[in-house]
Amino acid sequence: MDLEKINARFRLLGKKVIKYRYLVLIIFAIFVGFSFMGLKGIEKDSSNDAWYFDDDPVIVLEDRFEKMFGNTDICAVHIQVDNVFKKENLAKVRELTYELEHEVPMVDEVTSITDFEFVTGTDWGIDVGDLIPEEIPADKETLEGLKQKALAKKTLYNRLVSDDAKETWVLVELRKDPDNWRKNKDYLTYLQNKAKEYPKLYQGFNLSSEPVAPNYITGKIANRIARQDKYQSLNPKTTGTACMTVDKRDFFLKETPGLMKLGLIISIILLGVFLRSFRGVVFPIVIAIGAMVITLGIEGYFKTTVQPSVLPMPLFLGLAVAVGYSIHLFNFFKKEFLRTGKRKEAVITAIEKTGWPLLFTALTTICALMSFAFIKIKVLNWMGYTTALIVALTYLLTVLVFAIVLSFGRDRKSSHKLVEEEGSGLEGKLAALGKWILKNTMPIISVSIILTLIFVYGLTKTEVDFDNERTMGRKVPFVDRMISVGETKIGSMINYDIGIEFTEDNVVKDPEFLQRLDSFVQEIEGFSLTKRTTSILNILKDLNQVLNEDNPAYYKIPETRPMIAQTLLLYENAGGG
Repeated sequence: MDLEKINARFRLLGKKVIKYRYLVLIIFAIFVGFSFMGLKGIEKDSSNDAWYFDDDPVIVLEDRFEKMFGNTDICAVHIQVDNVFKKENLAKVRELTYELEHEVPMVDEVTSITDFEFVTGTDWGIDVGDLIPEEIPADKETLEGLKQKALAKKTLYNRLVSDDAKETWVLVELRKDPDNWRKNKDYLTYLQNKAKEYPKLYQGFNLSSEPVAPNYITGKIANRIARQDKYQSLNPKTTGTACMTVDKRDFFLKETPGLMKLGLIISIILLGVFLRSFRGVVFPIVIAIGAMVITLGIEGYFKTTVQPSVLPMPLFLGLAVAVGYSIHLFNFFKKEFLRTGKRKEAVITAIEKTGWPLLFTALTTICALMSFAFIKIKVLNWMGYTTALIVALTYLLTVLVFAIVLSFGRDRKSSHKLVEEEGSGLEGKLAALGKWILKNTMPIISVSIILTLIFVYGLTKTEVDFDNERTMGRKVPFVDRMISVGETKIGSMINYDIGIEFTEDNVVKDPEFLQRLDSFVQEIEGFSLTKRTTSILNILKDLNQVLNEDNPAYYKIPETRPMIAQTLLLYENAGGG
């Protein structure tokens, strides 16, 4: 590698840059303006879809599960009051249930204490009706009776209602997301009709030409409904995948500008300390922002989906790279300008001397970042190619635009004295440090080896953890709310779905299989972190108890296949689902 030839080429580039500097600036301005228009095309997604590709085993298994059982995502509102079974509380729960069912899009079914399939025994079999009558009673005695009936049901006890009747749920089950929802005209029309019916609730959504992600608009509307002033006496806390996705996305979209401002302030301070020049402070920031806008704008035109929680990472790296590259170029320019007094010649020399070192640094960084493309995780792929493009653009803009900005202005008289003064400061100290290092080679190597071994051992203690409390902390509002709900009597932090497929028909009516399933469930319930389980067994056992005069001793699986089949048939004929 002939360094002189490489530098000669960069010197030629420097001359071209100076010659066509106005054209370069115009092209830069056009690119930034064009890219800025594309920023609105960036799509934000905090769901699992933003992490995994369609062929990932996690997504394949999830799709298979949804084909069998429907959408597993829910919206839920946890309610905590002094007594759920007060008339005013029941009335508000019923109103909240109605609004969630009719106003939230993509709702399949809503379950609450006021809208629950309550099974009772009759002379001719069973009856499926509502626990809370349409006209909510006002007298305490009747309400106390309803409370006791609810708590006597094992399907409700510490599930839908807490044992002290101070907590309850409103559970919103959702329909499966429409196929190809981004281009689904029927889905768009459906949302537009909802927005016309409830304009105030859907305010802020642009549904004129394209739809909104199902999980986002569902969670957003559910949050708006539950957080209305009229429901504050219920102390509602929204949770569930859709609601938490919205809160997580909104939190990071709110935090990112603040973090970027902090990063800019730190960058300005560093540039001010090291460069002590107005141009040296302002234009590296302009270059950093320009590289970010161009990169994200291009992605916007391609409708790229971004995970809000990782959005700041490539932006911060781009800012750091812009500061580093600018300082390097500016220092060479400043030294040459002081020596010769010729501004344009100083710029050409700065490009000549720094073009190749900066290019080599940029290329190694870009190659390292592009290795993320081989990891089958969407977010890491996005971080890799986005940051790589920001680094590449930062290099180009530093060598071109920043250099051009430095070329404007008058020449001045050369001053070798000033050059010597500049070199006697930090450079002199660094030169002295270099000499000290050369004199103490072995001690430095020995200490480095020892520290490396210590740090390698530390790597073995590193933990990968998705626990929000440990990674984000309870000072984050949505994390605190999620954990608070999980700490209640009827709440939980995480739920797992287990699907069982059969090779034969009607295996679910086989008492032997159901007994094995019951043993499996009991084993899961024995885990220290298990709070509760829900399966077909809960319904079967409850029905069996109802059919046997509500005797708690019969809260068990029916003993024969005909009894199981008859129980399920009675339930279906009575209107259960």
